[in-house]
Amino acid sequence: MYKFLLVFCCVLSFLACAQTSSTSTPYIPVSIDAVETHRIGDDLIRVIKHNMEISPKLELERMSLPGFKVLEQRSISSIQLPKERLIFENSEGVFVEDVQVKDNTIYMVFDYSFSGGGSALINCTLTVRKTFGKLICARGKYR
Repeated sequence: MYKFLLVFCCVLSFLACAQTSSTSTPYIPVSIDAVETHRIGDDLIRVIKHNMEISPKLELERMSLPGFKVLEQRSISSIQLPKERLIFENSEGVFVEDVQVKDNTIYMVFDYSFSGGGSALINCTLTVRKTFGKLICARGKYR
């Protein structure tokens, strides 16, 4: 019985190693740090946070239930403020500090580091009704 278990474990180990090869591609890109899901009305909202050093963007998807069909996508790689546009790729760094969903609104806070020095918190809201609304952002306090 002991030999049978030993052989069985060896075979399982071999099969597990055979399934993972160095040439296989991952199902989730390495640029993705986290994925969150929230519900707004009849829709599911998926928030995809990327590693901002690899792919500086935040993605939002609105999906139908129960089929999980993607109805709409929004990629945020820049922020329009009243007097300026902040492009994530042109910064010293952008970090997603917080994403919250309350009622039918997505609240986001970005920490944007300017290339000339200094940083600012940028507060953004996105209202979701039957579609994504306009992204509205305002500069917060400097650090």
